[in-house]
Amino acid sequence: MKKNAATHLLLAGLLLSPLVVRAQSFRLQQGFETVEGQDELLYTRAVDDPGVLSTGTFASATTTNTNAAPKTSNVYSEGTQALGVVNNTGNGGAAATSVVTFNNTTFATGSSSNFFSLRLASYQTNNNGGIDNSSANFLISIAYNGSATFVPTLQINGQNNGSVFSYNATGIASATVNSTSPTLTNATSQTDLTGSGQSVALTGTAGLSTARINFGAAITQIQVRVTLVANGKTALYIDDVTIGSDSPLPVELTAFDVIRQNNAVLLKWATASEKNNDRFEVQRSPDGQKFTTISTVSGSGTSNKATSYSAKDTGPLAGETYYRLRQVDTNGSDSYSPVRVVRAIVEAIYPSPTYELLNLPMSAAGTPYRILNSLGQILMQGTVPSNGAVDVQRLTEGSYLLETGTGRDRATQRFVRR
Repeated sequence: MKKNAATHLLLAGLLLSPLVVRAQSFRLQQGFETVEGQDELLYTRAVDDPGVLSTGTFASATTTNTNAAPKTSNVYSEGTQALGVVNNTGNGGAAATSVVTFNNTTFATGSSSNFFSLRLASYQTNNNGGIDNSSANFLISIAYNGSATFVPTLQINGQNNGSVFSYNATGIASATVNSTSPTLTNATSQTDLTGSGQSVALTGTAGLSTARINFGAAITQIQVRVTLVANGKTALYIDDVTIGSDSPLPVELTAFDVIRQNNAVLLKWATASEKNNDRFEVQRSPDGQKFTTISTVSGSGTSNKATSYSAKDTGPLAGETYYRLRQVDTNGSDSYSPVRVVRAIVEAIYPSPTYELLNLPMSAAGTPYRILNSLGQILMQGTVPSNGAVDVQRLTEGSYLLETGTGRDRATQRFVRR
């Protein structure tokens, strides 16, 4: 199943999705099944990127060019959607290029057999389309160990007149990376299509429908960029993008939640098993980048039974706050959990009911505010004064909403004017 992904103390960007257990390995996946850019392994694209999320067969995802093929093959590998770029010009015109950049991922200390993989399908929108050896190709570039430079690592080309294949193909394009400056690996795919015309079906399974890159111990961090170049006769699709490890890690984390309470944040997590686990360090950050340890919880050493843990941040930051766990083994090796976020803790306004002044916390001074009625109409707006007091005498008696801040820092509270 595509969504049976597991995460074992692996930090990947600001991962906010739930954790699911898969014993003795970890997986971060992007299956393109949810809202654009969401899932366990997050990604971004330019606003004007020509790539689209597609579903169904190739017939439904492209126009009805006479020689488009294979019409009956799906554009996705599993689930119902994939990401693709389709060029329907049909005459070998200008290429359409989609660039997908996945979030930076740090491999857990002590993990091995780390890898990146995805599934690829290459279809034609007209004769002699598909991935080829010149204008239509597929490239994986990677920024290694925190670098901002993306190094071309694995490229898949096709035959001179194009290579067409579906996810049913069994070919694998692979590369092994043991340094941060690898040599580009080029792989050439066979075509599984014989003949022309939209009714033509695939006759082979030799196409390179899987791309996989294996990483040695020197690679501790990766950010992957995938480039799909479709010329005027080509449609390319990717699905089931995965970053993971085939080796066991010392702690199998099954849940990690943070819950905002009154003037505190409760953190709860659980493990299915542990090996030489000395402790968990609860870490906090105001920006999701620089973390500091605020408390420590002892681990269970070596255990094959489910164990639950909790900790409380009794002095949470006023704004949006990020939390993660640093797991430390008895030998000093460490690994990190996904990051969890809690929104800003909103201090109550007072008094309510009020006759003249509405008092806001001093921390709100200088932030924009708006007062709305039950219809959503703005009756007052401005900037919170330095003393936090907003004069509401001009309002008639009734119930109102006070909105402060903007964007993700926006907060709303109800008050009554008497």
